[in-house]
Amino acid sequence: MNLSGEAVESLRKQFGLAPDHLIVVHDDIDLPIGRLRIKAGGGTGGHNGLLSIILALNAENFYRLKMGVGRPEIGQETSDYVLATFLESELEDILRLE
Repeated sequence: MNLSGEAVESLRKQFGLAPDHLIVVHDDIDLPIGRLRIKAGGGTGGHNGLLSIILALNAENFYRLKMGVGRPEIGQETSDYVLATFLESELEDILRLE
């Protein structure tokens, strides 16, 4: 299980912030590589890091900056895909974030 929520909650407390004053940056396989999307609140979309954060904060009303990483190949584990090093061609797309 991803334990991102522990770090986010610790920092939130340290700086005395309400959840709706946080911006969480995370990967999103539903967006093509190099695309960004900002969203206020919402569910997890199957993202274990977001689930951990929502559970730790006991809130969903934080902002999310989603960074597109594209989808894994059929049969490839999602966790292996998102933790892998970007290809050179993918890095070019990331450097031109939209």
